[in-house]
Amino acid sequence: MAPLGQVAYTAANGFLDAFARWKNRGGNTYTVSINWDSWRDVGMAAEAVERFEQRDTQSPAEQRLEHPLFDARIDREGERILITRFHTSKHWVLDEHRVLGTPVLPGTAYLEIAVSAFKLLEGLDTGEDGQFNKTVHISGFSLINPLTVEESREKEVRTVVETAEGKNGEPGFSITVSSRAGSGGDTWRLHAKGFIRAIPVRPRVN
Repeated sequence: MAPLGQVAYTAANGFLDAFARWKNRGGNTYTVSINWDSWRDVGMAAEAVERFEQRDTQSPAEQRLEHPLFDARIDREGERILITRFHTSKHWVLDEHRVLGTPVLPGTAYLEIAVSAFKLLEGLDTGEDGQFNKTVHISGFSLINPLTVEESREKEVRTVVETAEGKNGEPGFSITVSSRAGSGGDTWRLHAKGFIRAIPVRPRVN
């Protein structure tokens, strides 16, 4: 059994196990697979959290928002942060999705957070015909760690949007979703990351 929400790691470790068995059947070299979980000190999750913690030491004042997903925002040079204070009494998507009784944010909610954050920050709205003049394109989106919230507890989650380039050099933004570990602590846990950009919508042909 893998830790909660670690489907990607489970699949990768399953492949390594099968490869090791295959090598041992016909080869002269003994092969063993090591089933790694997410690492605390190295790897993409640790690197993203380290950058986030460094930025958090000098955080400007929050601006309150009236939004169903975001409570506040912080604007800094090169990046923008949207803050959500998740609680089961405020967020049905958390309260109604539980694993063994524990509230867990479902995977699709991260996509909703990413798209909503991008639309809010980039001011994407409808044109004169009532249709969106741009659509949102997400690529390289990964779910890293599950987001759980204890019953009757609040958890601060930050969605960070930074200017970035895609794999082919296309302009866009990197987006990460992280939560504060503990009450008022400086340790952050990465939950999701990806690349997001806006693409013009082709006009309808009647």
